[in-house]
Amino acid sequence: MITERQIDDIIDHLERQDDKEIIEEISQSQPALLSYVLSEGFEMLTKDEHKIMIFLFLVIYSAFGSELETIDPSDIEVTEDKNWEIFNETSGTEFQDKITPFFKDYNQEDLLAFVEDTLVDDEDNPVTPEGRAVIFIGMKTVVDCLVS
Repeated sequence: MITERQIDDIIDHLERQDDKEIIEEISQSQPALLSYVLSEGFEMLTKDEHKIMIFLFLVIYSAFGSELETIDPSDIEVTEDKNWEIFNETSGTEFQDKITPFFKDYNQEDLLAFVEDTLVDDEDNPVTPEGRAVIFIGMKTVVDCLVS
């Protein structure tokens, strides 16, 4: 399990590294995953939301390292569909209610909580309610694929 402390260390490391280098590494080691994050499924995000999602993606990817088996695009699609199904079938109208089932017995709870905390609804956060759901499901899908 990736811990909160490891996440903080990764963020510190990423602040000293060029994002383009990391993205180039990802394009070599996990091209389908990078294509997914850059896909048209995320075009509805605002510029600020897209920056936040890329930041989350880089932290998540860095947490797992580049020595993973290459992820198949069909696995990403199946995983995302499953996550949207859970989200859409969960009762409740608040974002917190909709994401609660994702935390139950999840082996990467701290990583998922980091995503949730980044998307928190407050006046300083530029993430819209629609963007919040799209980013959360997208990043949950990335974590699921990297864990598998």
